[in-house]
Amino acid sequence: MPRRRRTLKCCSAISTRRTYIWSGLAYVAVVAWLYLANEGQTCFAVCPSKLFYGLPCPGCGTTRATLQLLHGNLLAAVRLNPNCLLAAAFLLFYPLLLLLSLLRRRHYLPLLVEEGKRWMGRRIFWVLFGIIEGGIWWHNFLVL
Repeated sequence: MPRRRRTLKCCSAISTRRTYIWSGLAYVAVVAWLYLANEGQTCFAVCPSKLFYGLPCPGCGTTRATLQLLHGNLLAAVRLNPNCLLAAAFLLFYPLLLLLSLLRRRHYLPLLVEEGKRWMGRRIFWVLFGIIEGGIWWHNFLVL
């Protein structure tokens, strides 16, 4: 039996097109800002956890780590926060997803969101997520 292609019928062509255009523009703006930013000259928001409780959260240092990664300092980036590898995966694959959607005229972004929802409904996802982020949180306690 042939495999059925998954499609979403809830998305109109106009709203999907706008979503792709705005998300592409936002992506370009964020990457340009991150790449051109010098660490001492940007105004980063302070983590609420660190501000109110004095404790770093698992995400503390991800922006600085991503900056290091964009400037080619892989080891420094991972030392600051290993979550930068997830940010790097997004920065690498998101424009490819947009380009593929444009070239093949198929809407992959809503399909990816639906697949993500399906994975997040599984208990094993949250167990692995908790272990990984718990390790990163411990790392942040030692480093930051």
